[in-house]
Amino acid sequence: MRYLNRGCLCFWNEKIKHFLSPLLTITLLLLLSGCASIVSDSQYPVSINSNPPGAQVSVLDEAGAVVFTGKTPTIVTLKSGTSYFNGADYQIIAKSADGQERRESLSSSVDGWYVGNLGFGGLIGFLIVDPLTGAMYKLPDSKTIHFSSPVEQREVKAISKGPSAPEAKADEVSAGA
Repeated sequence: MRYLNRGCLCFWNEKIKHFLSPLLTITLLLLLSGCASIVSDSQYPVSINSNPPGAQVSVLDEAGAVVFTGKTPTIVTLKSGTSYFNGADYQIIAKSADGQERRESLSSSVDGWYVGNLGFGGLIGFLIVDPLTGAMYKLPDSKTIHFSSPVEQREVKAISKGPSAPEAKADEVSAGA
């Protein structure tokens, strides 16, 4: 009888382990992960365009290091965060074919999924995982750099009042003019 009861308990222990193992795994995943880390990413493709196209571009990080060079239109993958609770900021330097240079900034913003940690990811995702991975931030999809069109040179003709030009008499000028 003692053996039978012991066997019965082992049977129930196996069922409990079988049920609790996936439940425990899911619970740990939810507690140890961040919502933005699951749904979003920490690197984003950013489309860089110019008007007119064909400009030479360089992307610099916050330290001033060049992380990308190329010609527009192009797509560059950039990190959205730099360190714990610090979003990434970039400078784009573009030079047009006619020598004009423009500097534009590209800054990250807080990803809406980051707030989802309050409901799904828990405090660990909110305070540790997403801030450390940079997943709490997002970058814009695209950036367009506009160059001013070159000033057109036009021929200007000066018209001078010479002896052959008719002069208006004082009484011919209308009072409403």
